[in-house]
This record gives sequence, C-alpha cells and structure tokens, in this order.
Amino acid sequence: MHATLSRLDSATSEGQLATIVNSAQGSSADLRVATADLRSLLGAARDHEVSLVRILVAADSIMARLQAGEGTLGMLTKDSTLYNETTATMIELRKLIADIQVNPRKYFKFSVF
Repeated sequence: MHATLSRLDSATSEGQLATIVNSAQGSSADLRVATADLRSLLGAARDHEVSLVRILVAADSIMARLQAGEGTLGMLTKDSTLYNETTATMIELRKLIADIQVNPRKYFKFSVF
C-alpha cells in the first residue's frame, strides 16, 4: 500500500496525474458533443420519419418492379434480346450521325434560291 501512495505522490508532483485528468476531461467533452450531435440526428430522423418511410417504401416498390421485369427498365434488365437490340440500334445511330457530319450533302439538300 505504501508503494502505491508513493507512486501516486510522484505522479502528482511530476504532473502526470494532471495530464491524465485533463485528457479525460477533453475526451468527456468530445463525448458530450458527439452525444448531442447524435441526439440531434435522431430527432431530425423522428421528425421526418413519415417521409423517410414513404421514400423507402417507394424505392422498394421500384426495385421490386425492376426485379419482376416490369416497365421499360425492368424489361431491359430481364430481356437480353431487347438490351442487345437497343445497344445495336445505338451503335447504328452513332454511325449515322458520324456519316451526316462527314457528308451532310448526302442527307440534306441546301439551296439559297
């Protein structure tokens, strides 16, 4: 017990104990700020709970329709033929646009009078 008291005395005289206490106080202040921020965030979530639930339900409904292959995007995700045809169409459209840029007279007739 005497060794513990002498260690405590030396820690106090060398400022180690004060450093430990100051560090603990700083950490405690940081925890209080973090707790206040968390309370604020939870309060905002509670205030907007109905809207958040509505958004999540709508997103779930959209994802379910996509997975079921409903709608244009759903069909594109489920039907590889439709996807491949759409991709091929886009390639051909890009080629056509490039050719129009190179040879506009081939596609358009210009006359001043």
